[in-house]
Amino acid sequence: MRILGGHRLIPIGKLPDDLFEKLRDQVDRLTEQDWQPIARPAGRDVIYFKYNAEKWNNGEYHYTGRQLDIAPYDDTAVYPSWYAWQDVLQPIIDHVKDRHLGGIDAFVNKCFFNRLAPQGLLWPHWDDEPSMAVSKRVHLVVKTNPLVDFIIDDQVFNFTDADLVEIDNIAIHSVKNHSNETRIHLVMDFYHTDFVKELMYGRKERLPNESNFVVSYTP
Repeated sequence: MRILGGHRLIPIGKLPDDLFEKLRDQVDRLTEQDWQPIARPAGRDVIYFKYNAEKWNNGEYHYTGRQLDIAPYDDTAVYPSWYAWQDVLQPIIDHVKDRHLGGIDAFVNKCFFNRLAPQGLLWPHWDDEPSMAVSKRVHLVVKTNPLVDFIIDDQVFNFTDADLVEIDNIAIHSVKNHSNETRIHLVMDFYHTDFVKELMYGRKERLPNESNFVVSYTP
């Protein structure tokens, strides 16, 4: 979703060392066969854990008015890789909920590794799937290099390992890996009805009373 206050990026802080070391140990054991190449752009690979494409993004299904609560969206595709990584990923997700999302039980509707090859380029784009308007996208920097530029609306950001950030991926953004090292991020999308209300009303203290608030999502 668009980050309130005009910010394109919100730093969350560092992932605790114990959680990060456990993740990195498992990432370091990955082989090339574990990665799925993406046709465009060349040099980008992914490992999907959860992805909500079927109900949120395909065809015209998502263009009809739908009640905004978690239950109808709890049909996200869960990949076999999730069960192999769950013990590592769930504590990270819980940390983001506690540290950044106020402890609410936000639903993770996307979770995947995004890898960019040395000298790789993720060209300028904005994420136009309807789910992006009502989700918060958090990146965990798993492996990076000072020569990797993350660019949002012409503003350049340089991250370090274990950084957690929320980004506005509806804004135009791109990645340039000028280094000779692979760059890996863990991407997590969080959905909750409060995010939709914040988007509409601006601040939590201005939210309408839950008992008389009804909204349908029509992109």
